[in-house]
Amino acid sequence: MMKQTARSLRINRFHDASGYTLIELIITLAVLSVLIGITIINVAPVEKTANMEQFLDQLKKDIRFTQQLAIKNGQAARLVISTENHWYSVQLGVDELVARRKYPPEIAINPGTLGYAIKYLANGNVQKSGTLTVNSGAKSYKLVILLGSGRFYVQEL
Repeated sequence: MMKQTARSLRINRFHDASGYTLIELIITLAVLSVLIGITIINVAPVEKTANMEQFLDQLKKDIRFTQQLAIKNGQAARLVISTENHWYSVQLGVDELVARRKYPPEIAINPGTLGYAIKYLANGNVQKSGTLTVNSGAKSYKLVILLGSGRFYVQEL
């Protein structure tokens, strides 16, 4: 009977139901830290892409708004981009500020053939057609303003 008790004590020592061994905890923490590290590394590019998509979506809405503002008020309206300050503004007439929006500093806008201003006439037509290039990291987009009705589109390069 005593042999059996010593043997059962030795087995119970390794399979104690009250907790985990130090090695089990270290292995678990190592696996969790690797998984968290992989997750953090993968989130950064997704955030940059989301910022760029959000910026382009807002820019498209503001270009349409500028055109509608010109038609509604019967006078010229323009969207002016300030690359030094990382903002663009919607203006009615010569200098009446309607809206100003900041954009992230990692986004670079190059004037292309359009320059840094998009001007809509009172009838909603654009004054000058052309392109703008928008860059953020590895992705680049081209904003094309068509002559005539003021339509535009964004194309990934």
